[in-house]
Amino acid sequence: MASKIKRIRYFLFVFTFFFIAGSALFLFENFGVLTLNGYILEAPSADIEKRFWELLPPECIRYWPVLVFKSSQIRAILEKTVPVQVSTEAKGIGLFHTRISYLEPWLMVEWRGAALYLSREGLMWAPEINAFQVPESPLWKVSESLNRYSNVENRDVPDGVFPAVFSIEELKRYDEIFRVQNWYYHAKYISIDRRAGEFIIELSLDLDGKKVVLLINGIESKIKQIDVLLKQILAEIGMDAKDIHIDMSYTDKIVVTGAREGSLK
Repeated sequence: MASKIKRIRYFLFVFTFFFIAGSALFLFENFGVLTLNGYILEAPSADIEKRFWELLPPECIRYWPVLVFKSSQIRAILEKTVPVQVSTEAKGIGLFHTRISYLEPWLMVEWRGAALYLSREGLMWAPEINAFQVPESPLWKVSESLNRYSNVENRDVPDGVFPAVFSIEELKRYDEIFRVQNWYYHAKYISIDRRAGEFIIELSLDLDGKKVVLLINGIESKIKQIDVLLKQILAEIGMDAKDIHIDMSYTDKIVVTGAREGSLK
């Protein structure tokens, strides 16, 4: 008797399940209960818009709950392949709004022999991926010594858009100090390295046709005075030489070569 009751319960369960599933499928297919009701897409270009619709699976249109799970995958693919930020939010039942915006290049960085855009969010990509205007700043040459970790096996530049493996906080700090100084927009490049835990910065400047290379340690109080120190040094040594090398990395002297070679206390 007990086994007969179990069989009846099992039959009722299976019948109920398929009845509900069949009814739901009938409603979905004939009345579009879960069909996407509307979609707003804000994209910065026609190419990005086209790429988005190519990535959106057809089932997301027919069954909007699928979009809830797929949107994160679409975002990951887009943000990995092109320099954009993607956000999607629900505006109601079956209504969605996606905003796509380009990342803004902050600096042009030379890293592992390649010139790359760097955003303030710490993301990097090659200029070939998307043609942006070159940032109004010198080229920053970043040494491997600034990397947060070392990958000896792979020294290649990653494809697509990738997070910087070096800390950009130091670049932000120094760039903020440098930008307010007169020499900044006369610099061809700024090279940053770390030796024995100390930052060493090299500046290549073009001042009135004279090439000036300046080496200085990363002590903040000292680099804030580069403008003043440059004026004093150049006034004292004269500007007869075409190439002048100034080493300010010492604690007790400044070594100048290329003009009247020597050292200044």
